[in-house]
Amino acid sequence: MKVDATRISRDVGRIANEISQHLASLPNSEILVTVEIQPRVPGGVPDNIVRTVSENCRTQKFKSQRLERVKGIEPSSQPWEGHILPLNHTRISTGGF
Repeated sequence: MKVDATRISRDVGRIANEISQHLASLPNSEILVTVEIQPRVPGGVPDNIVRTVSENCRTQKFKSQRLERVKGIEPSSQPWEGHILPLNHTRISTGGF
């Protein structure tokens, strides 16, 4: 399911209320909810944002977190082209939290 990033609290709350709570009420049920965030940033992701997002993922105790450049979308930037990482299309993989 795609969730509107600007309304994530509302949408995830709705999932919790309308789906997860009913399944969790069943005897011996175990519910696993995972989150994957896939930003697409045409200009690249600045170093300070990569650091902030990575630290926030650690603070929130995501099992795994990494920003990665999706291969084959655009050519990698050369190291001398500026302070922007070549993360034009990135993915944060969380593996749950």
